Amino acid sequence: MVSKGFVIRRRAHHGSGSDYLVTRSGEPANDFFKLEVSGVARGHERLRSRLGEKLRQLSKGDLARPGIAVVVGFEAAQILIGAPS
Repeated sequence: MVSKGFVIRRRAHHGSGSDYLVTRSGEPANDFFKLEVSGVARGHERLRSRLGEKLRQLSKGDLARPGIAVVVGFEAAQILIGAPS
């Protein structure tokens, strides 16, 4: 199975609840979803709470599209990914 990549279409507007608008490679530009990215320098226990903050931010934005939040823990070398329910 070959996995499709993703393309960042542009930065999202202020108030959208996200950083970027992305699509799967080869998909139409208007079939986008929101991407919110954040990082935590220290504190393994902080990762889950930061992911929760970013998921709430995605849900409250004024852009009604599906979204994904990614939080990188640099000290823990860990990445958490989630989508609002």
